[in-house]
Amino acid sequence: MKIKQTCLDNLGIVNTAVAKIPGYRHGDALHFDANSELHQMHQCIAQVIIAAFPQIKTILDVGSGAGSLSYFLRKLNNDLTVVTIDGNQETVNSPFIKPAHHFVVRTDDEYRLVDEKNNLIKFDIICSFEHFEHIEPKAFDQFLSNFKRHSHENTIFWGTAAAYEFHSDDEAHLHCNVQPGEAWAELLAANGFAPARSSLFEEYCHLLSEPWLPPHGRTSNSYELIFKKC
Repeated sequence: MKIKQTCLDNLGIVNTAVAKIPGYRHGDALHFDANSELHQMHQCIAQVIIAAFPQIKTILDVGSGAGSLSYFLRKLNNDLTVVTIDGNQETVNSPFIKPAHHFVVRTDDEYRLVDEKNNLIKFDIICSFEHFEHIEPKAFDQFLSNFKRHSHENTIFWGTAAAYEFHSDDEAHLHCNVQPGEAWAELLAANGFAPARSSLFEEYCHLLSEPWLPPHGRTSNSYELIFKKC
């Protein structure tokens, strides 16, 4: 599938000289080492997606960073169309992305992904792991509007939102939207979304690697979010 992004004024984070952009740290997306934990930990998430949704054909990874999840998804099923989007302009240099299916955009600004006939692409799965907490509250409606635009009636969203803040002066701006799980549920409901199914982390815990597992892994420090349009 040939894909293009048609909101041409959305070029991602363009002014990286600004000391503290809310929700953003330039190096966070630039983990290009195949042996790093931050890369390898996405392998099990790809396995869960394939196991839980064997019929899917298209996936959008929002706030994809270096594209590690897409890399492992394509290794498991090369017939999948996996599109990655991230605000960091240097992610185009990642060895894990598929360049024709990677787009640099601010995920909290409008973007439109279309096919070769200029039809808006509706994805079967939209993923976003450890990204919600980086979106300023004032931009969150637009962030979710993008999900709606690229969803059909059966699209499932699966992701996580970190439950902790940073307190040091040089990191306090990073998690700029930390909320309790109940607040996320209320916010999603107010924007026209509903819970889609039970926890994938619980159902497929046997597939998860150590960086995700309790007592210190991501599932202990984040809220799992699984929803769909009402």
